[in-house]
Amino acid sequence: MGSFGPPPFRLFNSWLLIEEFNALFKRSWDSFQGFDTPDRFLATKLNIVNNVIREWSKMKSQNENSTLTQFKRRVEKLGLMAESQILTEVERRSRLEDMKKIMELERFVKLNLQQQAKIKWVMDSDGNSHFFHGSIIHKKRKNRIHGLTINSECITDPLVVKSEIFKFFTKKFNEQWPLRPKFINQNFKQLSLAQSSFLES
Repeated sequence: MGSFGPPPFRLFNSWLLIEEFNALFKRSWDSFQGFDTPDRFLATKLNIVNNVIREWSKMKSQNENSTLTQFKRRVEKLGLMAESQILTEVERRSRLEDMKKIMELERFVKLNLQQQAKIKWVMDSDGNSHFFHGSIIHKKRKNRIHGLTINSECITDPLVVKSEIFKFFTKKFNEQWPLRPKFINQNFKQLSLAQSSFLES
């Protein structure tokens, strides 16, 4: 498979607010040891730190999604209970703590979305974060092309793929009928003036 270049790495500003991330970065940065030219040494070191952060981010996202779901279920359950009975002091305190944790987790999600999307409806802190997050992921997956099947052969060379895509869309915008035929039959059914006026009104 041809190389389209490494996937871009984005450092989210919200990570800097997490002590665990700062410790992880320092540990992975200091633990690397190698010998090479300064530029290759730095590139290899950054690549290792990149891989460590990616794995940490993946696990962190999975854990946060699971935790957020649990908190929301508990808050919803206590909310339904409050409609039919008076909650105890322990239950009210538990519900309040869970709501605070939900707000904190969603705050980090929104910070990441604001940095990732950079469009108005996210910058305005729209609450429907799941929809926007799903839209961003879907757009990234849809726009990523790893290869094409050309003449029953799987092509992954980036230059060939780009060339074929260019040719495909060039044909789509070419005019195939320089002189289009005209309708000269006057016997087609037509709307009456009353029917036309009714549609326009």
